[in-house]
Amino acid sequence: SSSSSSSSSSSSSSSSSSSSSSTVNLPIDDLEHAEPSKNGDQSVHRIKTFRLASINMMDGCEGDLARLERIRFWIQAQALDVVGFQELNGWDQDRLTSWAGKWGHPYSKFMSCKHTGLHYDMGISATVPIEVVEELVEGFWHGALHVKINLHHFQDDLAEADKQTTSTSATPSKLSDDVISASGPSGSYGSSGSSASASATHQAQKPLVTDEEYLHLIVVHLHPHSAAQRRIEATKIAQIAAAHDKLIALGDFNTLSPLDDYHYKSVNLTRALQKKPALRAKFLQEDLTIDYTPMMTLLHVLNDLDYFDYLQSHRSMQNAPMSEMFREARPPFLPSVPTPINFDASHAAPMRLDYVMATETVFEYEVLSCTIIHSEETHTLSDHYPIVAVLRANLSVVDASP
Repeated sequence: SSSSSSSSSSSSSSSSSSSSSSTVNLPIDDLEHAEPSKNGDQSVHRIKTFRLASINMMDGCEGDLARLERIRFWIQAQALDVVGFQELNGWDQDRLTSWAGKWGHPYSKFMSCKHTGLHYDMGISATVPIEVVEELVEGFWHGALHVKINLHHFQDDLAEADKQTTSTSATPSKLSDDVISASGPSGSYGSSGSSASASATHQAQKPLVTDEEYLHLIVVHLHPHSAAQRRIEATKIAQIAAAHDKLIALGDFNTLSPLDDYHYKSVNLTRALQKKPALRAKFLQEDLTIDYTPMMTLLHVLNDLDYFDYLQSHRSMQNAPMSEMFREARPPFLPSVPTPINFDASHAAPMRLDYVMATETVFEYEVLSCTIIHSEETHTLSDHYPIVAVLRANLSVVDASP
């Protein structure tokens, strides 16, 4: 059984999760039409759905190969295009490359975090090439990994994609146009095992690649012990987000959101957090009220997709002030911690600490869903529940063939 924290904004084309399955139901997204471009070529427009997730690996699954195998199976079942990871303890690039290949991601980037002692490292894997922008360590307890992907890598040649429709895939639910591009841009991470013919057809297609076609991603794991330190980290993330048109930040933010204040008040969370010094330092201000400042800093430049998706389904309220929308239209609260296998004392009550957040321009894509996945499978993947966002973009490629 599965439940989610939001409803789909386009019920006719998708649903994010159901009561009977933990797998995100995928829309039929391989739509296309052709129209003349300015220079007379045929510009082919295709609607491409891509799926992003954040997974906290809980101590890197050290000594627990069975749990790592469950994570691998779950990633494959979800047909994810991009996954951001936290707590890759004991991992390195070679290990991430190997396991990412097992769940169908030939591209990956591992980041070793600066914190001395036990490293809570992070990484990202994808079905398409990843370009590293920056590994942020200065001023962070763990760090943040800033990468970008060219959305045209999700768009392979139409004829080549058609050839894949009858082929057997390791992930049958994945659509046939999700063919890995033969070669990535300079600075890409991962192996290129695609055929030479695929590379040739890419060149013949002449994708219209501009800076607008890049989606920036920041995998975050904010300070686990201090709200004051998270304010500093959140400010750095917000500054980066403000400098990029299309950006998504995802991961373990270790912070509470004012958008959930209605729920935390209803269960008197503050009183529970006041009981232990470590919880007070992590979540409360000096006056012993919840410190929402780190998340408020981020909400100035980023939208919480978990809420945005729900609000989109309440279209009658779209002209209302944002504060009124959140007061009147609240999704059922669903926490990202704890899970049944939790051993983290800071997960002292049901809380939402994991998020997918995006700049306003990302909504030029259609946000189909954003869900924290509670299911029989995800109960035992980690001490955090994974969060999955499904977006749809209109990609254009020019067919320059005679």
